[in-house]
Amino acid sequence: MYSITALAKKSALPRRTVQYWHDRQVIQPINEEPLVYSDSELVLVRILAALTQSKPTVAWIKGMARILRLCIEGDASVPADVAGAFEDAKNGKPAYFGVAPEMVSDGIGIWDWTFGAKGESRLKAAVVERLELKPNLGLTIVDLKYCFDLTKEVGSITEC
Repeated sequence: MYSITALAKKSALPRRTVQYWHDRQVIQPINEEPLVYSDSELVLVRILAALTQSKPTVAWIKGMARILRLCIEGDASVPADVAGAFEDAKNGKPAYFGVAPEMVSDGIGIWDWTFGAKGESRLKAAVVERLELKPNLGLTIVDLKYCFDLTKEVGSITEC
């Protein structure tokens, strides 16, 4: 279980950002007194930290948090490539989640502009596929293996 301060430290975010997400109900504690969060919320915060580098709106972040919870929980509505990447990452294997933030509007069309990739070779192929569709597309790639490794303090973020 993690406090807001612990979430911030383990996700390399300012405490104020995590507090703001709590205040806006982007993240959900498992207990109010004392205020603590689960391992799943830490994973969610780490992924959101990577995805918010382009300074999206709070509405976008909340929508993305709902989608990412489905991915973390293994919901059947998640596309196979994304679900497979999240599953591999949970098992300590290299896996990535990619999104084109400017193409996603409050969760509408989210699966069209996201992808999961198991391993680096599949990541490269997925990036090429997206860039063939829209050559100047900005992509944010999240290293899911890092996000699920709760012993790590600092992760890797790659922007293409």
